[in-house]
Amino acid sequence: MLEASHLSIGFGTQALFNDFCLTIKDGEILSIIGPNGSGKSTLLKALARNIKPQNGAILLDNKALHSYSPVALARLMAVLPQSTSAPGDITVRSLVEYGRFPHQHWWKNTRKEDSLALDWALEQTKLMGLSDRLVSTLSGGERQRVWLAMALAQKPRILLLDEPTTYLDISHQLEILDLITALNRTEGITVVMVLHDMNHAARYSDRIAVLKKGSLFAVGTPEQVIDVDTLREVFHVEADIWRDRNNRPVCIPRCLSAATAQPTMATEKGFVYDPD
Repeated sequence: MLEASHLSIGFGTQALFNDFCLTIKDGEILSIIGPNGSGKSTLLKALARNIKPQNGAILLDNKALHSYSPVALARLMAVLPQSTSAPGDITVRSLVEYGRFPHQHWWKNTRKEDSLALDWALEQTKLMGLSDRLVSTLSGGERQRVWLAMALAQKPRILLLDEPTTYLDISHQLEILDLITALNRTEGITVVMVLHDMNHAARYSDRIAVLKKGSLFAVGTPEQVIDVDTLREVFHVEADIWRDRNNRPVCIPRCLSAATAQPTMATEKGFVYDPD
C-alpha cells in the first residue's frame, strides 16, 4: 500500500498541498486527473520521493518512504517521467538494461537473473525484434515502449507514470495503455498514472483521483467521479456523459461553464446516454 498521509507541499511561500491524504491500494490502477496547475505531477513526484514534503509523509507498506535506501526503493518502485531523453548512440537493449542496476551487487553474479528480467521486459513490450536498434531511430510509440521496458526491468511492485501517452497519436496511446493494463492484470503491478484525457482515465482505471487546486476533489471509481458536476466544478465545462458498452463514462465537452462563460438554458444540465 502506498499512502500520502497529511501531506503539505509548497514552493517558497506558495503552498500547493495542505493536509492532503490519499491511499493507493495494492494491485490497482489509479489515475490522477485535474486541470493544469492542480498539482498532478507534483503529487506524483512526491510519491516517487523526488519532492520532499514540508509536512506529513509518504508511506509504503506503512513505512516512511524516506526511510528506504535509494536502492531498496528502486527495487519496489519504478518511475516513468513525462520527459525522457537518451544518448543518440544507445541501443534499445542497452537502455533497458539500466533498469537492472538496483538488483546488481558487486559481490554476487546476477548476470543470468538480469538477462532473464531483461528478456522478459523486452518481450512484454514487444521490443525483442528491435533490441539492437538505436533508440534514436525509433518512432515515438516505440521509444515510449523502450522507457516502459526499462521501468519493467526493475521488476517493480509499483509503477508511477507521468502522462505516458504525451505526444503519441491515438493508436499508440491505446497501445501503451493496453500494455499497462495487461501488466497490471497479469503481473499484479500497482499503477499510478497522471492523465490529461479523462476518457482514457475512465476506461483504464480502477479508481480516479480528481485534483482541484492542490486538494482532493473526489476519489472513486470512474462511474462515481466522472460526472456532470465534476466537469463543471473542476474543469469549468458543460459536458454530456455517455456510457460505453462496459458501462464506463465517456465525456463529451460541449461548452464552457458559467464560471467562464454566460450559460444558456441548453447548458444547465448534462445529458446521460446508456446504450442498449
